[in-house]
Amino acid sequence: YKSGKSINPLLLGKNSIMYYDIYKEMIARELAKPPEFITSILKNPVKSKPEVEYVISGLLV
Repeated sequence: YKSGKSINPLLLGKNSIMYYDIYKEMIARELAKPPEFITSILKNPVKSKPEVEYVISGLLV
């Protein structure tokens, strides 16, 4: 998400980031449908406060 990549391929269903490129290719080849419903928070993400970013960065070890 922060790298600028779309997370839409991961919204296809239960899947893993490990297969991101495969899902993206499946959508491009029309072997899978792109996600139909995307929540507003994913369409228009809001930057977190610096304090929240600091706390989250401590959790991601």
